[in-house]
Amino acid sequence: MLESEQPFRDPKHKWYEPVENWPGIWPRAASGSGYLLDRSLLSHMLVDDWQHIKRLFLYNEDKAIGTWVKFEVEERGRDVEYVDLPGRDGIPKTEKPLVIYHHIGSTAMQCLWQKVALHHASVETCRSN
Repeated sequence: MLESEQPFRDPKHKWYEPVENWPGIWPRAASGSGYLLDRSLLSHMLVDDWQHIKRLFLYNEDKAIGTWVKFEVEERGRDVEYVDLPGRDGIPKTEKPLVIYHHIGSTAMQCLWQKVALHHASVETCRSN
C-alpha cells in the first residue's frame, strides 16, 4: 500500500492526473500489484453509491480505487481495514507463501492455478513457466 502522496501533474509523466480529475493529494492506495475488496464494500460502491463514485473515474485505476474507498470511509462512515499482503515479481524462491505474483506470463498463471492451487503441488513446478 502507498500512503498519501501528491499526484503527478506533468502531462508527459506516465501517471499524470489533471487537477480537474483530482485536485488534492492522493489517498492511501494499492501500489499496482493487485488489491482485493470486500464484497459488501464493492456492492456499496457499485450499487448504492454509483452516482457519487462515477465522478471519481481517474486516469490511474489504482488511485481511483483509493478515492472510492476514501469516499466510502469519509462520506458513508464505512469501516475499512487495510491489509498489506506479501507479493513479488515473477515466482521467486521464498520460504513463505505468497498471495500475489506480479509480472508473470499466462503459462505461469495457468500453472499456479492448475498445479499449485488445485492440486497442491510445489510452486517450484511453475518456476520455469
